[in-house]
Amino acid sequence: MGLAQTVQTSTTITPTTKTPATQLEEVIVTASRRTSTVLTTSGGITAVTGADIQARGFVDFSSFAQTIAGLSFTTSGPGQTEYELRGVSSPGGNSPTVGFYLDDTPLTAAADSTSGKVVIDPSLYDISRVEVLRGPQGTLYGSSSMGGAIRIITNPPDPTAYAASADLKLSGMDGGGFNHTESAMANLPLIQDKVALRIVGTQDSASGWIDRIVLAPGAFPATGDLTRGDILGAPVAEDDHGVNATDDDTVRAALLLRPSQDLSITPSVFSQHVTQGGPSAFDTDPGTLAHYEPYDIAEPYSENVLLGALNIQYHLGGLDVSSNTADFSRKQTYVQDATEVLATGFGVSDPYFAGPVAFDAEDDTRQFSQELRVASSGETRLKWLIGIFYSDLESDSDSRSDVSGLVPLAGTANLYTRTEPYSIKQAALFGETSYQFTPQLKATVGLRGYYYDTRVVTTVSGVASTTGSDAESTSIAASQASGANPKFDVTYMPSGDLTLYATVAKGFRPGGGNQPVPNNPATAEGAACAADLAQLGLTGSPIQYGPDSLWSYELGEKARVFNRRVSVNASAYMIDWSGIQQGVSLNCGFGYTANAGDAKIYGAELELSAIIIEGLELRGSVGYIDAHLTQGDVAVGTVAGEPLQTVPTWTTNLVLSYTRPLGANLKLLSLIEYNYIGERANYAYLALTPTPAYELTNARLGVTNGRWTASLFANNLFNSHAELSFLAEQANYIPEYNRAITNPPLTAGVDFSVRY
Repeated sequence: MGLAQTVQTSTTITPTTKTPATQLEEVIVTASRRTSTVLTTSGGITAVTGADIQARGFVDFSSFAQTIAGLSFTTSGPGQTEYELRGVSSPGGNSPTVGFYLDDTPLTAAADSTSGKVVIDPSLYDISRVEVLRGPQGTLYGSSSMGGAIRIITNPPDPTAYAASADLKLSGMDGGGFNHTESAMANLPLIQDKVALRIVGTQDSASGWIDRIVLAPGAFPATGDLTRGDILGAPVAEDDHGVNATDDDTVRAALLLRPSQDLSITPSVFSQHVTQGGPSAFDTDPGTLAHYEPYDIAEPYSENVLLGALNIQYHLGGLDVSSNTADFSRKQTYVQDATEVLATGFGVSDPYFAGPVAFDAEDDTRQFSQELRVASSGETRLKWLIGIFYSDLESDSDSRSDVSGLVPLAGTANLYTRTEPYSIKQAALFGETSYQFTPQLKATVGLRGYYYDTRVVTTVSGVASTTGSDAESTSIAASQASGANPKFDVTYMPSGDLTLYATVAKGFRPGGGNQPVPNNPATAEGAACAADLAQLGLTGSPIQYGPDSLWSYELGEKARVFNRRVSVNASAYMIDWSGIQQGVSLNCGFGYTANAGDAKIYGAELELSAIIIEGLELRGSVGYIDAHLTQGDVAVGTVAGEPLQTVPTWTTNLVLSYTRPLGANLKLLSLIEYNYIGERANYAYLALTPTPAYELTNARLGVTNGRWTASLFANNLFNSHAELSFLAEQANYIPEYNRAITNPPLTAGVDFSVRY
């Protein structure tokens, strides 16, 4: 099976148009909220079918994300990843810059919690396709889609036929252990052509490859000036191997009710439970795949997700009515070792001076959302769409760090305790109108009017808080704003195989409230922070920050040549970003968010697919981004010309697949895939620090008879240990001995799938 060829079953909504085997197939998308193809959809878009994703062996979106040109990310592990498109980075603020959708439900909720900007990592088994929309999507997708949007479209229930499928992956990992992934799908037509139930489940168990090494009591070397002593020469008390082992259980179910051909009602539920023994992070000093501790402090992570949605589609004469109602809840708990962080913050070199320091946090987020759209239907010159959107999010973030060794020094073990209930309500009215002036020329105008209202109540206590004691201090910050996001697009199709387009669009993300920075001169922490604020001309930290926004200007083309054996999609863009939400990190260990500085981003993307000979197909993409500040900010410590954080200049993906008949209804499958992610700048030790470029190569070899497939695979073939990003310090902003998130090592195994 070549990558452009899609195995069709009676239960899968066809994600491609039917073409001869010697031509590339065109993926059907709904990025514009209408059914179209990638070729005829204006704007930069990558669409990959579920069949292609399965053929390449990807289980979850976070591993698949590295194959998309112009897509970058920072991560701390499963369910803890921030995605960024076209250089619109998101280290500051509490809102993401890329929208993330499961079908029609938005899952990138702005939340003033530690994990507010990170998204879930759903299984990619039995999905129709993934759509990655580049550039601002503010008209149709709203706030926090200023860099683009990611949509995972699942396969709906099919009321016409029974079907089932299953997949089993077994593998071993270099430096790790045994991994296994089991997935299954069942499609049950309960009433022929009227009612159907589709149930999908995945259980993924991955062994760990990071060690957590506890040195012998008193043996941890003295530290100072952000350097460690001889860690490798110290005696070891405990070596816990593979602490980042992960279990991920996902269940998805949807019930289709079709009373008539014009009406479909689909309630669905998605549930996910993730546990990880510790982050996939190693200490860059000394640089072995391990985290070194003076005390035995485990760092587990857990996540529970529940999403219920009701989708209604109704065709009424010349109108298509769509409604999506969703209720989303997510709970995350995690622990971080902060022993050395505290020592650094107090300016001492002895990590044992106050005893073990663990930072415990829990984030509980709930969101209700409703979107209603009405669109014209039929082949008319004038097409229009209008819609309304509303969401109500509440997030509770609780964190605490108790340090017994502080009692003799401060009279309490309470280092820092914080509760932070946060809410944001958003409402929008949006619409798009297009007019086909000639069979070749079409213009589109869109506008989204929005309003949001946020409120955060922060209550803190502890030695490192504004009170310096067990006494509590509460602050309230609120922020409201309204505005409009326009979009203008011109598309010219001189032939059925060539599309030229120009797009101008605006995007934004909401502002929010800051937690207070201690400035009480009666406490050591408060005095230090007050001095830091005074250097910036402030007597206290700002209680809120406003939205930031950008304008994007894009030119592109999409072409199919050589009898549709070759496709070439190319685009170039410029982004003008103002009032960027950025974090201000103070030397005292606290910080706040401010609108600080402006930036310009220049970039281009190229995607190429080619059937070289029948059975041999090459796919490739490359993205280039030049993202720099045009105006710096003294408080943030940035200057004009400085690169934006976490943005790689180059991203490249190449996939070469070959299939050929073997006789007796068997076919050979082979594939090799190469990914390159360029150097990025990340903040570590309160300074921009380069994160090295890395390369990953995957290979697969198998056979299929159409119903079953058996393959051998090797992921990360050359055993590269990349630094994906730096681990976010959850306790505070104090720089310490940096920890880098890394990718899984060489993993090889077998993959067997069957469908009925």
